[in-house]
Amino acid sequence: MKLTYAQIITQHQALQKTEAGPVTPELVEQVKAFIAAVTAAGADVADPRQREQLRSTLRYWSAWVYDQTKEFPPSQLAPFYGTGYGGASARQTTPALRLIAGLGLVVLLGVATIFVVSLVQTPAAVFPTPAATGDQNTPVAVGFTATNVSPENSPTPAPSDTPAPILPLSTATELPTPLPTSIPTATPVSQEAGYRFTLTGNTDIVLALDFGPDGQTLVSGSRDGFLRVWDLAAQAERSAVQGNAILSLKFDPRGRFFATGGFGGALAFWDAQACLADLSGKACQPQYDQKNIVGDLWGIAFTADGRLMATGSTPETTGNTQPTIRLWDAEGRINSPVLINYIDPIVSVGLTPDGTQLISGGTNGELRLWDVASGRFIRRLGAHSGVIWSLAVSPDGSRVVSAGQDGTLRLWDVASGQLVAMYESAGKEKPIMYSVAYSPDGKLIASGSADGEVRFWNAADLTAHGDPLAGHTGSIRAVAFSVDGKTLASGSADKTIIVWAVPEGP
Repeated sequence: MKLTYAQIITQHQALQKTEAGPVTPELVEQVKAFIAAVTAAGADVADPRQREQLRSTLRYWSAWVYDQTKEFPPSQLAPFYGTGYGGASARQTTPALRLIAGLGLVVLLGVATIFVVSLVQTPAAVFPTPAATGDQNTPVAVGFTATNVSPENSPTPAPSDTPAPILPLSTATELPTPLPTSIPTATPVSQEAGYRFTLTGNTDIVLALDFGPDGQTLVSGSRDGFLRVWDLAAQAERSAVQGNAILSLKFDPRGRFFATGGFGGALAFWDAQACLADLSGKACQPQYDQKNIVGDLWGIAFTADGRLMATGSTPETTGNTQPTIRLWDAEGRINSPVLINYIDPIVSVGLTPDGTQLISGGTNGELRLWDVASGRFIRRLGAHSGVIWSLAVSPDGSRVVSAGQDGTLRLWDVASGQLVAMYESAGKEKPIMYSVAYSPDGKLIASGSADGEVRFWNAADLTAHGDPLAGHTGSIRAVAFSVDGKTLASGSADKTIIVWAVPEGP
């Protein structure tokens, strides 16, 4: 059974929710079948924007299949057989109509031939040659475009018997290439609703981002391995540095440097001044690369003065015996002597502003509170029924908000460990809550979820602050407030970053 365009988008979004889980042979086959359905759907879709989205969907999942199997599945979008938007299909036309169309084509070809012959017979009268005018750079007619041709730049025609080049499989235009993020199918929300602009250029999921201290620059990290610096005034990329996939990124609160985490426990420190001013990408290089963290580094947090940093990681094996939470002397870029003896996978971490307590969120759904001075476990704050993808500590350190795989946001009191408020996503299949952040003044909370919507909440009780903002076509994996709290950036699985104006607080 063929899928409609709307069914394809719905199924695409449903499949995206499975990416965080284990990859099974059954899932791979399910994705292959979906690719085949998208390919066939092209025959019935005429709208250029919808066809571009179908191509983007094919690229997305073909690249996913290649990541799992190292083989590209057939994924060339079928041509549209109709005559236009909702017109009669060419497959339904009568022989008489096809005969009329053929005769019309013959007549047009005849007229074109007569026109070309007349041009050949009177070239000087129509297009003066360089010899006739004495000017070697006179525009000469080439097809229907006037082009400046000189002896130095005149192209050498290829021999007539030279075969046309055959594109390798990996570069064919309809086969997997980076998702074009400049044409999202979802119409951005209006200026009144907070939308400002979209930043494009990433070729994979945007997993982490943070604002520079000046509020006019943004740094992002993607699974494509690029660290990108964005000029928000110009609404453009300023520079890019290629390395390993970036899973986490956080600025030192004093703006001196930022840290990134990646696969294999890679922790890098970057000089903020060098990176934000660099236009070539050559001066923006990691100052220090720590390799002894176990697993993949998903969580990074700083104290308010930037002197202490915490990291959380997910070990690659179930038999791990190494700590997954580490404390760092951020200024000296060295491990703190305090050891937190915890070995379960950690995805998110937070520090109270004064550096006395650490909160961790794990794949087991547990939210735990630790004493920083001793590394001692204090209490279990609570739990989600699934991975805690993100957490944020309030600017005064009294509360922590957590975002989970179970589609909930939960607000906790740090001192008592009590649950203050909770939001649960609506619907049978609750969209995963992937990212959460506090505004600098502590009055608002922002979240990003698998349904592609940004939401603002009153920090006191998790009541909605305004309507959800829809502009992304994929799950939102990262959100961050600017230093002045007036701007929010969101990074998505659709490979774009959207910059929003923050609504005024309560």
